[in-house]
Amino acid sequence: MQLDMGSAVGLRDGFKPLAKFLEDAKHFYASEGFTVDFKNPAEAATEINKFIAIKTQEKITDLVKDLDPDTAMVLINYLDKLFNVTQTHKSDFQVDENTKVNVNMMKRTGLYELYQDNFTIVVMLPYKGNSSMMVVLPDKGKMAHVEAFIINKDYLKHVHENL
Repeated sequence: MQLDMGSAVGLRDGFKPLAKFLEDAKHFYASEGFTVDFKNPAEAATEINKFIAIKTQEKITDLVKDLDPDTAMVLINYLDKLFNVTQTHKSDFQVDENTKVNVNMMKRTGLYELYQDNFTIVVMLPYKGNSSMMVVLPDKGKMAHVEAFIINKDYLKHVHENL
């Protein structure tokens, strides 16, 4: 079985985000960075979609459609799990302590393996066969604390053993 998922950062030519941002994106999310000509939105969408199609063995070919020519950066996340877009709904996503954005979300009711401690809730979402994804949901105001210990393999092993 192969799970095609990943992330990338599409940058407008000449746009220079903080080096730490790009380092963290690469280190924590294995994100690749590449330049995109956002001044031509159709060409930019084609370029991003081509990147995603290559990474997902043509399973996802048309993810990006409308881009603003003033765009400086696009964060790209992809997962080859099919879903019905009509099952999405708008809801607030808490980016950090000061920022909320309204995005499309999905929800699903079921029985899931769950771990909880003083800082976070961890949920295992089944994928295919015996593969699953571990989703870490920091408690409000605890993101920095969770970021500090989540890279510790022993912590992840502890969570997995206590689900």
